[in-house]
Parts: sequence; structure tokens; C-alpha cells
Amino acid sequence: MRLKRDLRKKLKAEMQLAVGEYHAKVFEATEDLALKYGKTIDELHHVIRGIDTFKRRRSTSLHNAKVWRFAQEINAGQEDGQKYKANAVAAMLKKSTRFNAMTKTEAATLLSEFEAYKAGKLQATPHLSHAAAVREVNNFTRKMEVDLDAMRERMGALAFLVVARSNVADTIRPGIYGPNEALNYFPHCMSMTGHQFTLKYDHWAVNRDATALNVGYAALRKETTGLIANGLEAKVGKKVIIKYSDYNAILTKHGYKLIGWPADIPFAAPSNLATVDKLRPLRDALLNGTCRWEAMSTERKAEHTFKVATAGDVRKKKEQSEKGKTRSEAASEREKCKHDEGGANEGGAKKKSRTNLLGFTDEQHAEHIRNHEAKKKRRQWAKLRSEDFVSEEDQPAAPARKKRKRAGEEDDKAAAKRKRPAHGRGVLSRATVSDSEDGEYTPSQEKGKGKGKGKGKGKEKEKSDDEEEEEDEDEEDDKSSDDSRSDPDLPRTHLPFSALPSKRHREHYPHFAGTKKIRLADKDKARALRKAAKKKAALAGSDRGALQQKIAACRSPQKMLLVRVPLPVPLARSLSLPPADSPKP
Repeated sequence: MRLKRDLRKKLKAEMQLAVGEYHAKVFEATEDLALKYGKTIDELHHVIRGIDTFKRRRSTSLHNAKVWRFAQEINAGQEDGQKYKANAVAAMLKKSTRFNAMTKTEAATLLSEFEAYKAGKLQATPHLSHAAAVREVNNFTRKMEVDLDAMRERMGALAFLVVARSNVADTIRPGIYGPNEALNYFPHCMSMTGHQFTLKYDHWAVNRDATALNVGYAALRKETTGLIANGLEAKVGKKVIIKYSDYNAILTKHGYKLIGWPADIPFAAPSNLATVDKLRPLRDALLNGTCRWEAMSTERKAEHTFKVATAGDVRKKKEQSEKGKTRSEAASEREKCKHDEGGANEGGAKKKSRTNLLGFTDEQHAEHIRNHEAKKKRRQWAKLRSEDFVSEEDQPAAPARKKRKRAGEEDDKAAAKRKRPAHGRGVLSRATVSDSEDGEYTPSQEKGKGKGKGKGKGKEKEKSDDEEEEEDEDEEDDKSSDDSRSDPDLPRTHLPFSALPSKRHREHYPHFAGTKKIRLADKDKARALRKAAKKKAALAGSDRGALQQKIAACRSPQKMLLVRVPLPVPLARSLSLPPADSPKP
């Protein structure tokens, strides 16, 4: 036993030495081959080790083609039971000299015929009955199910098989086959079982032809355009914008040609094919592979490029009018065209300036801008006027057009009559209210308008000394109201026009303890009432007896004046008004 063990160790050591020498020789030979043929050692190892393992299987060979032809010759006229088998035909072929003198052309022809025969056998032939088709489908699916399980166990690959009908008259039973790990995809990702997916797939397979016929023009055009663009993108490897008017650029640049275009359809963009009858054959040809993008050979591409270059089928850009001129000459020419008001001029078309296009001169344009700025300032002043007090001096001047309308000589009295003091926030000066039904406040334009007085013809009556004194007193009242308005202790409040002050308002502002509505026949009586109220307030010892809000409204057709007079507490008591906490009328 010891001798056998020692002999075994000795033989193993000798074998390892021999294998090492062999690997060294192989490595040296591989390096020599790599240097000789310009390859790497890994590439040569792959070629050397893959000769026996990675060879092409089940390919069409010349020997099989000879056996097929020889079998046809010796079995011609024989009955089915008397025909020679393939093994017997191959043995007879070795002894025969039938194909010894075959040329290369005859061998290539024999191979092509044998390949056509094999392709014909692989094509499906219709069965005589539905029962035969069902049995054939069951046999195929049973084999595929075994292969799917073996593929999962041996290689770890997951796959499933879905079988459905292609026609509503078929009796094939739809089904899905595969391991459970693969079928778990449907409930987890598609929220349905594999059986439900199979039924939907079967429904689509049966109705796909009817659905294809009911597709509208827009959807058919979109599908056709997408098939053409996606086919070229898959070949080139990037997105390509297809211009059918410049189709030669695609052939020259990318080297792909669209073959199989239907002969009865003009070659144009699908958007230019106006009917469904022209789009549907093109779409069907793209789907079944008849119309497809095919790569051009190097010789064909070079030939096409040379043909396009010699034919002159190149679009040239339109020549510029400034070609051959310097920049200064071109600029002077453009300036000449811009300001030239005569007839036709050389170098280009006549161009108008902005003022000419608007239709007025530069002076008119400047005046228009000034008027626009004045209107803008007046709008801003009106916005500020509604928010805070603005003096008459800060008011912007009217535009030139309105000044021309007001131009003319007038006496001092008329000018003083037209002037009005500015309206401050919370304080309204003497004004009337429009005849609108909603009673919205609108300042009047002139004193005495809309009253019906003083509209007759003739000169205006001269005012007496008493009337002038009354006007002076009115101006003093307005000044006093302005002074009271500037008092910081006096809050600026807005009383509602159609409601009495609330209890909370009277508590916070006791000088607005009561109000009084008085109907008067004319404006003079209203002025007298305001004077009397002011004097009574002063006698009552109130420093805040000035009227804070004067609102006058004429009610048509009587032209009666409604005056709201906020009264201080002592004056309200003297007039025996209802107390502050009494309910509103």
C-alpha cells in the first residue's frame, strides 16, 4: 500500500511539471500569435477555447442538402412503406459518385433550394378541424410548460406563456402557463390575476382587426408617422427629424433608405395623404415589415452622394441685397432708404419712420406725449384725492386742449365763482348730489346748476351788499371747517349716508351724539340752518362744534335738499332729540 501511495504521489508531481511546461509553451505561442495578428491574449484565449464549445448548431450544411436531393431521386416512385430512411440514404450516398463533380455554383443553388424547403415545412398549415387545432395547441403548451419550469430551475430565469385565439370562431382555450414566481407579477404590479389578464388579451386578439378598421384619420396618421420615425431612430440610434421634401439628405447623411413603399401611394409625408384609404395600406406595410428602413451599402451610398452632387439638387440661399458692400456702405444705404420720401430708390424698399407710420409729424407726436403725461398726473391726483387731503396748489394743470377751450376774457366774479376748495378726507365742502336713484355722491360743476334759477336770458343780477356779506361769512365758515379738520384730536370718521350713528359709535365719539334730518325748500335756508347750528354749538361751550360732514342731495322732481347735520351732545339736548341709547327709527 505504501509503495502504491508513493508511486501515485510521484506520478502526480510529474504530471504537474508536464502541465506547467505545456502552459508555458501555450502562453509563448499565444504571445507570438497576438503580436503577429494584432490581437490581445484574452481575445486569442476566447477563440482557442471556444472552437469546440461555441460552434453554430442546426445550420444548413451541404451534406444535408446532398442527402435530401439523393433521397428525392432514389425514393421517386416508391410507396410510403418502401421508401428509404435518412440513415440508409446517407450510407448509399457515401458509396455513390453522384455529387463528386459538383461546382460551386451548383452547390450554392442546392443549398438555397434546401433552405426554401425547410422554410416551407416550418410554415403553419391550416388544420382540417378545430379539434385537431386544439390537440396541437395542447401539445405545444405542454412542452413549453416543461421548458419554462426547467429554465427556472436550471438557469434561474422567470418567464410565462399566454395563449389566445386569433379568430372568434376558434375553439382554442385561452390560458396562461408559467411558474408561480412569474405569475405573481400580475396581482402585485397590474392589480389583476393572470386569468383576468389572459381574458383581456384574448379579447384584444379577437377584435384587433375590427379595431384597426375603425381607427380615424387623425389616429391613423399619428400611428403611421410614429412607425416611420421610430424605425429610423432604431436604426440610427438617435432621434432624426424626417423631411420628405429633402429625403436625399437622409440617404446621404445616415445611409438608410425606406424601401417597400406601396406603389399606388405617392411618396409624401403622412400628413399630406388626405384620405384613410391611402394611409391604411401604408400603415399595414409598415406593420408587417414590407415597408422598412434598410441600410445602404458603402458603394450605393457613395454612388448616391455623387449623383446628388453632380445633379445640383441643392437649395441655395437667397442673395442678400448688401452683398459686395462694406458695412459703412450698407449702413448709409439703409439710412438713405429710411429717410427717402421720394419715389423708387436704389438699394432696397422705402422704409418709414415711426412718426410717419402713426400719421402725424414730430411736433404733433411730442404734443401727444405731453397731453398723455398730463392725463396720467391727473389720474394719480384723483387717486390721492380719494385717500388724503390735497391742496389746490398741488393739482396738476389741465392739458393744452382743455386750456384752449377755457380760454377767453372773464370778470373776476365769474372766475371766483368757478373756483371750489379741495375736498379732503372725511370732509365734504359745499356741493350738490346728482339726481341718481342710488344717491351716490357726485360733486357739481357750477353753483346754481340744475335749480332752474338764473337760466333766463339777459345779464346776471347784481348782488346786494347783504348778499356779499353772506358770501364772506360762508367763506369764513369754510375756513373754520378746514381748521377743525386739521385738529389732531378730532378723529376723521365717515358716517353712513342712510343710517343713524350706532350706540358703539356714539360711545366712542360723543360729539356725534345725534343727527337731524331736515327738508328745506332751497339752498339758502340750508346755509342759514348751518350758521344757526354753529352759533348754538359755540354758545353751548363746545370747542368741536364745527360741522364735520356736509352732504346735500337733491331729490327730483321737487328739488328738495336733504341735509345731515351731526350735532354735539349739548346741542342735541337743547334741540330735545332722542337719547343716544334709544332705538333707531
